[in-house]
Amino acid sequence: MPSLEVAEQLKELTSTLASVESVLDVPRLEVEVTELEKQASAPDLWDDQERAQAVTSRLSFIQGEIRKALALRQRVDDLPIMFELAEVEGDDDMLGEAGA
Repeated sequence: MPSLEVAEQLKELTSTLASVESVLDVPRLEVEVTELEKQASAPDLWDDQERAQAVTSRLSFIQGEIRKALALRQRVDDLPIMFELAEVEGDDDMLGEAGA
C-alpha cells in the first residue's frame, strides 16, 4: 500500500476516532466513575441491594467503555509507527497487522 494512501487512511481513521471520542466524552465518564466509586464505597450501599447493583453495574459498564476508548486510541496512535517500521523492514506480515 503506497505511503500516501496509508497516510490518508490514517488521517481519516484519526478523524473518525476523534468524533467517537467526542460523542463518548471520556472526561465526563471519568467524572461519573469518580462519583460512582464514592457511592460504591459507602458503608450503607448494600442496605439497598437494588441500588447497589445499579451502582456497581453502571460503574463496571463505564469503566469498560473508558478502557475500550483508551485502547482504541492507543492502537490508532501506534499505527503510523507500525507502518513506518514495516515499510523500512519490508515486513508484509507487519503491514498486514497494521492494516487490520
